[in-house]
Amino acid sequence: MTKITRALLILIAACVAAPEALALAWDELSPEQQNVLGEARAGWDKLEPERQQALAHRAERYLKMTPEQQQAARKRFEQWRKLPPERRRQIRNMYRQFRELPPEEQAALRERYRRFQQLSPEERKSLRQRWLSISPEQRRELRERWRNMDPEERRKLRERRRNGKLEESVQQPAAQTRTAP
Repeated sequence: MTKITRALLILIAACVAAPEALALAWDELSPEQQNVLGEARAGWDKLEPERQQALAHRAERYLKMTPEQQQAARKRFEQWRKLPPERRRQIRNMYRQFRELPPEEQAALRERYRRFQQLSPEERKSLRQRWLSISPEQRRELRERWRNMDPEERRKLRERRRNGKLEESVQQPAAQTRTAP
């Protein structure tokens, strides 16, 4: 057996054995981690090793949170559990798509979300209602227009929105769509 063949066999064996090396026995978790992950105990041995590692890491992060942060995390987790399975699947897919975006696009989306969160609840509700009131085709057109705008055009559009003149920009693609052959 050549050295290259032997090295390849060792590499293949290491790759095959790697998942088992990641597996965590329930008893390997600290008592605090076990307490946090209590609901997962019954099926712990059936979980993929990567899932076990991820849960152990999350439990460790949870334990480092302040009581207020822990309470907020519990609340988010309960909200997540109450979602229908199909909605959770959609959210996971959107998150996966987000993670596949280039870092600069992720940063741009985070910034837009941050600005959205800074709006008053009334402004957010109004914006959502306006967005939902237009057709999917109009939404695609608006997204495309936004992508093609330079920063100055985007600034002007935001200013118009603040001044209550956003309706014009939302209606403009609709009018274009109706007049197109």
